[in-house]
Amino acid sequence: TLWEASLIVQGLTIGSGKRSSKREAQAAAYLDAAIALRKDSPNLWERFEIDKTKVKNSNKPPPLINASISESVTHTLNRLVNDLCDVGILRSDDNKSVDSQDNSSKSDQAFEDQINQRENKNKSQFTARYLNTRSEKLYRDHQHYLCSKQTEKIRFNRNQLPITHYSNVILEAIENHPVIVIVGSTGCGKTTQLPQMIFEDAIMNQRGSLCNIIVTQPRRIAAISVAQRVAYERSEKLGQTVGYHVRFDAVEPAPTGSILYCTTGVLLRRMHDEKNGIDALKGVTHIVVDEVHERDMNADFLLVILKQILRER
Repeated sequence: TLWEASLIVQGLTIGSGKRSSKREAQAAAYLDAAIALRKDSPNLWERFEIDKTKVKNSNKPPPLINASISESVTHTLNRLVNDLCDVGILRSDDNKSVDSQDNSSKSDQAFEDQINQRENKNKSQFTARYLNTRSEKLYRDHQHYLCSKQTEKIRFNRNQLPITHYSNVILEAIENHPVIVIVGSTGCGKTTQLPQMIFEDAIMNQRGSLCNIIVTQPRRIAAISVAQRVAYERSEKLGQTVGYHVRFDAVEPAPTGSILYCTTGVLLRRMHDEKNGIDALKGVTHIVVDEVHERDMNADFLLVILKQILRER
């Protein structure tokens, strides 16, 4: 499928482009228009270059633009600035006009803290004997899954996804590198199969109880629906080895040996706790940042903080 974009001025098309994505088609149309203007109106282009140089070399400050924003947007911005100060991206003295969080933000914080404290407590109380027993059970359950006729169709459909053909290459890359980037077309199985691939490899190596994976999603609906799908593919109910965590809603998986789908904001909150001295990532072995190509603000902040944590550990 090709996207087509056209730049039209007073009914005349001055630029057009066809590309595989909407953004690339728009960029191609702008480029085509610029080339046409430079060719057909060289004097106009020269004046543009002169004016651009004058603006670049000018010492005048940029003009101020007055804008009004709603109270809800103000609270959101204040909360974001507070979080950035807490994790060290902004200095506290850069934030002079941040008000206290409203009641909804406080209740949100209380809910997230309650979930995180419960998970941390659960992960700290297991003995080596329990973890070995848990790994053995995961191994037996997986062997039954591989041999069961009830899961035969599910396993067949999973094996048809393109990403499964690269499982050995991906697992080897994960083993040898702290960070890897996986690029694949939509529907190839990155979101649903990659975490299972990592988890099942740990199970087959009798380390299933030590493997805890967090997969971020930019939207809460995606986090919930994908978790439900993966639980179905594993022939189990949500809350066993697969769960999700979104704002004000969570179905926690087992604290040892699990795949957790969560929104990017939830993981950012965990990073916030990490900076406050709480090891919110204790026991987490893998973090998968999904849909990172969308480059939204939360994902960019998350990548920055993860990079800092990797350096410190």
